[in-house]
Amino acid sequence: MVQKVEMGAMEEEVGRVVIMLKIAVEMEVMVAMVAMVAMVAMAAMAAMAG
Repeated sequence: MVQKVEMGAMEEEVGRVVIMLKIAVEMEVMVAMVAMVAMVAMAAMAAMAG
């Protein structure tokens, strides 16, 4: 019985870590996309400024 409870707690912890990793990856992708857009915009402004 005790082992079953521990296994459940472990699975819950793993699930939480997986969710946190998914959120972190999604945020990283969004940050990378924003950074790319910002770099492109800065390059375009620099090109226009000549």
